[in-house]
Amino acid sequence: MPMGAKDHSVLGKRLLKQPFPDVLTLVGRELAQAVLVAAPSAQAGSDEGIHVQRVAVRRLRSLIRCCAPVLRSSDIDEFAEDLSWLGSALGARRDVDVLENHLRSAINALTPDDRSESAARVDEYVLKLYSAADVRLGEVFTSERYANLGEQLVALELGAFVRADAPTSVETVVGELIHGSWRRLAKSVDQIHSESDIAEWHRVRTRGKKLRYVMEVFAPIFGKDYERLGRRLAAVTDELGEQRDAYACALALRDIADAVDPHVAFELGKVAAAQDARVVMAIEDFPGLWRRVRRCCVWPRTRRTPSLSAL
Repeated sequence: MPMGAKDHSVLGKRLLKQPFPDVLTLVGRELAQAVLVAAPSAQAGSDEGIHVQRVAVRRLRSLIRCCAPVLRSSDIDEFAEDLSWLGSALGARRDVDVLENHLRSAINALTPDDRSESAARVDEYVLKLYSAADVRLGEVFTSERYANLGEQLVALELGAFVRADAPTSVETVVGELIHGSWRRLAKSVDQIHSESDIAEWHRVRTRGKKLRYVMEVFAPIFGKDYERLGRRLAAVTDELGEQRDAYACALALRDIADAVDPHVAFELGKVAAAQDARVVMAIEDFPGLWRRVRRCCVWPRTRRTPSLSAL
């Protein structure tokens, strides 16, 4: 029995009876619409608009990647690459926003005089990053490739890309696909340890977010157990996001320290060390958060359904 099978809404029950391609088209349209709705605000340079469009792109891209085993790759790959291209430019701009907020929060620990000099250096540091990210995003928004992507989003029917030999049962396909994403995430977790570098931890976060987004997409169909797993995955990925942000903040603080007088550089070094401690804290908190995720996992009995790995 899939997660939440007894608890999903009337709408969810109706969707469970629909062929998988039809359901995929429905959820794909909703995600595509979210990308399009956020576009004007993002193109106007709104920080919130850029963030919202970035998340919408990530959700749609995660859905496509999760469903890859049942999609005709020759038809969908170019569209998925265009989404990644847009998401990368949006992400680069959003990352500067996040870094700036962390830097300004970090230097609040300094004395007023040291903070004043450090704040001026932070301004210079992030201005360069903003300039590069804004130029890149502006080129994306004014490109023919972006215009073509918009047209594809308007007309998107993901169900049309489903392979003819794929199962049509929503329970069968979604259960198997999500289970596959779970196995990849669990494998990444099994491979990390307290001495793993930041790239390995980020890989876990990325896979966790992909699964989390897909769980949230299908929660209205499968019910509260999908919602609960999505929430617990969010706790894990948010904590790992804080770890990554603290790591980036510490690197930036040390870069900024090279451009100030020795006394302020020494103080910035201490602030950077505090960010290092935040990275360690996230590593220490991870096992408990991960146990909560494991405890709420109840997967479909795959022995009762065809294996998608054989398609």
